[in-house]
Amino acid sequence: MLRISGRLSEDQWRYPHGHYRNSAWYFVGEHQGVFSDPKPWHEYGLEGSIYFQAGKGYFSLKKDGQPDLNNWDFPPFGESNGFWEYRGMHSDYVSAKQWENED
Repeated sequence: MLRISGRLSEDQWRYPHGHYRNSAWYFVGEHQGVFSDPKPWHEYGLEGSIYFQAGKGYFSLKKDGQPDLNNWDFPPFGESNGFWEYRGMHSDYVSAKQWENED
């Protein structure tokens, strides 16, 4: 959850139920937005959040926002654009290296 504005203690804001937002809070998703737990295209992210798309790889978000609501499509394979920085097909964190490839 991200707070939209104001002070929780003074305004007595309540968290929304489930995966929703209200006038005080913005639901940003279930995933952390890191290589070990990338976000899917429909989750809100902050600049630098990591997303994964099967067949295209990993991307980092270049600005805060929700990609699906803003039509920030992933670029073609291996490319970056104004919304996404291409980060590769494999996460070093979760992808094991082959024995003969120690680099």
